Amino acid sequence: DDQNDDNANHPTTTPPPPPRVQSNLKDNTGYKLHQLFIGAEGTLGVITGVALKCPPYPASRQAAFLGCRTLDQVVRLMALARRELGEIVAAVEWMDRACLECVVQQQQQRRR
Repeated sequence: DDQNDDNANHPTTTPPPPPRVQSNLKDNTGYKLHQLFIGAEGTLGVITGVALKCPPYPASRQAAFLGCRTLDQVVRLMALARRELGEIVAAVEWMDRACLECVVQQQQQRRR
């Protein structure tokens, strides 16, 4: 399924002088030429342009601040969130108690 395969759609490529890559090669082997160019690190040609599929911005954004006593609880909570919410979970940040106490201390010092 090309739609979900990757985020690079049909890059524009410039083949190097000899050997020259023909643009009319019959592709019945299952290879995707644009993937070959991307993975060849410049040995097959130079990519001079590319169209990217970008997902739309979400209709809304939410944030949650949750407390867990152990790292194992954090891991289990994130597995549950991924399973139940899927790609809605875009980012996760984790702070241990020492980090949180440092933030609180810095905020208290700024208020003085």
